[in-house]
Amino acid sequence: MKKQMNIGGLVVAAQILGIPGAFAGPWEDGMAAYNRGDYVPELRVSIKTVAVRCAKLARFAAFTAEKRL
Repeated sequence: MKKQMNIGGLVVAAQILGIPGAFAGPWEDGMAAYNRGDYVPELRVSIKTVAVRCAKLARFAAFTAEKRL
């Protein structure tokens, strides 16, 4: 029983010490800027996000069209 508690304590400690913090992605950065009232940084992040998504969609559409031929 004591061995299981020691192992459980080590696992919990490793999880707490191994995770320094959360990382925010571009969507969270843009929303935080929007909520602060900084609309220019939010637009920059949104435009970059949309451009990346459009590029991914274009590649996917080309792939599927190529696959159908």
